[in-house]
Amino acid sequence: MKDIFQTLKECEETLLDQLVQTGTEVPDHHEWPWRNYVFESPYYRRAHLDAVQTDKLYMFHLCIFPQVYNPAPIYGVDVIAGKNIVSGAFHDFSTAGDDEHYMMNWFAKKVKPYNWSKTRELPKWAQNIFSPSMIAVSRSKEPQDYINFCNLAVENLDYYLKELNVCNAHALDYEQHFTVDDQNWYCKNQKENPHTPKVMSNFCDDEETVRKFIEECLFPEMK
Repeated sequence: MKDIFQTLKECEETLLDQLVQTGTEVPDHHEWPWRNYVFESPYYRRAHLDAVQTDKLYMFHLCIFPQVYNPAPIYGVDVIAGKNIVSGAFHDFSTAGDDEHYMMNWFAKKVKPYNWSKTRELPKWAQNIFSPSMIAVSRSKEPQDYINFCNLAVENLDYYLKELNVCNAHALDYEQHFTVDDQNWYCKNQKENPHTPKVMSNFCDDEETVRKFIEECLFPEMK
């Protein structure tokens, strides 16, 4: 059976390949101390994937924001793991203008059959933005957990990108300021997560670089 790092690496590469196929990479003139990719596409407003691996830790993050005229959900996946344990694995279709969007209902049905060995209660900032169906795996040593999680992340991204293209065509008359507000609300709450700078400090000891990355690249708000 594949180990945790190998499974996560293959997942990261597959997710990145899907972004390459659907978007155009935006040049990033800042040299971050981790792998960092930003894409734009007719499918979505912004997709951001970052990943880093050391001898002891593996982390990757992917967040995709729909076009501002499309109230489809925000795609998100985050994983941090050691050699023998997945410390946290999170995946959601989060509301961005329409709490009852059919893609969110699809996600809820898709993930419902899965039972995870250990789950995590969400803090207030997370409850503000994540759906009730969010996957939140905590401190799992079960191989089936990280295998199922990675398979879901890939399968759900394939569905997500295809459906974004479909619903973009039917969303042009949606009031854009609602989706801008919701997308900014998502970013604002994500930046309330106290664990983000702590985790990033494992890979970069410069506090200003970490702060700049979180504000300007990880969860930038629209003006």
